[in-house]
Amino acid sequence: MMAQRLYEAGYITYMRTDSLTLSDRAMAEAGEVITANFGKDYYDGPRHYKSKSKAAQEAHEAIRPTHLSRTPETIAPYLSKEDLALYRLIWNRTMASQMADAVLLKTAVDFQVSTSQGDAILRANGSVVSFPGHLAVADSAQKDNVLPAIQEGQGVGPGEAIELKQLEPIRRETKPPGRYTEASLVKRLEEEGIGRPSTYAPTISVVQNRGYVDKRGNALVPTFLGISVTRLLRNHFSEYVDLQFTARMEDALDSIAEGEQNSNQFLSAFYHGKGNFGPGLDSKIEGELPNIPFSTIEVGDDPDSGEPVIVRLGKTAPFFQRGEGGPGNTASVPMALTYDELSLDGALKAIEARAKGDQVIGTDPESGKEVFVLEGPYGPYVQLGKVEIPEAEPGKKAKKPKKPRRASLPPDMTAEQVTLEWALKHLSLPRTLGKHPETG
Repeated sequence: MMAQRLYEAGYITYMRTDSLTLSDRAMAEAGEVITANFGKDYYDGPRHYKSKSKAAQEAHEAIRPTHLSRTPETIAPYLSKEDLALYRLIWNRTMASQMADAVLLKTAVDFQVSTSQGDAILRANGSVVSFPGHLAVADSAQKDNVLPAIQEGQGVGPGEAIELKQLEPIRRETKPPGRYTEASLVKRLEEEGIGRPSTYAPTISVVQNRGYVDKRGNALVPTFLGISVTRLLRNHFSEYVDLQFTARMEDALDSIAEGEQNSNQFLSAFYHGKGNFGPGLDSKIEGELPNIPFSTIEVGDDPDSGEPVIVRLGKTAPFFQRGEGGPGNTASVPMALTYDELSLDGALKAIEARAKGDQVIGTDPESGKEVFVLEGPYGPYVQLGKVEIPEAEPGKKAKKPKKPRRASLPPDMTAEQVTLEWALKHLSLPRTLGKHPETG
């Protein structure tokens, strides 16, 4: 939306493109602005770039300021803080692409250290920017790291050992790959040649809106629904979720857009079979449908009963099931639990907690209703009475079940710690204490 605003205001060129091409006029203007603002040493252009992606949209120029002489400082009074930050990024990158290379002086010093375990080589790296070049505008983290004056052979002679001022052992462990974020997912789509710049945002929105992933912070975390759908497609329709299939589809759609292929014939071949699509989607579904089981995720076997423990997809949320299910053999999957954290021990504990929680802990003396401690997808909670299902009147729509009063337990409290007295106090909230003495 920020890019759209900048485009509509005439500050940048069309932004739905991944082209790397600048017009001759833009490159000429870049040379003038660079020379005027930084000096002639900073310009050795014009510089031309080519995309490695054959799917790149080259119909438009690269995203750039419409007038490079319009620096971020000159238009700052007319833009919001966020829009200015985006414009500054675009201006800096465009200018950097046409500026001279930076020149860095790099030094490496090796220290040979003798220990009781043998000799070791320690290395210190230093670098100094002797000419900034494009780093003058690029958002680079390059910093000078100056080494002290030192000579080859220093510390070799007797009594000349280099003094060790500080030693800090650091333990490093291999970390698992980070989860996809929206940015890293777009980067992967670009690498695989899937989609176009205009389709990236809708693609990410669709997988979130359909509940295939949850966004936690910046990470896109796959849900149990997403895992189930992915496994179904991989096991029964693998050719349609293959990256090469997607790339071929992109090529076919491009040929349709360019008038080289008839769209109706293409769709007919895709659904009914012909050409590069094998038997066709229609017959593929008809043949695979009987082989597709109800979507479940296996967790393991209960060591006591030998019954399988699985995750099933409910109407509103996934749940654990042991054996054939039924009372005492099911439990909601905690909302915070992700697929990679799934374990047999955790599933059995949730089932046992649910079975215990369904037991009545007492009766409310005022209403005469039973008080329960239950386990839900958001954790344990107390409940006053059971769900009441009103009787349907003849010829009228059935009324919705009346939910009983419920209250979640505090984070530091377990279901085993709940007493009837505490539960009744907790269920009485919120309650009116009186009127404010000043405001009434």
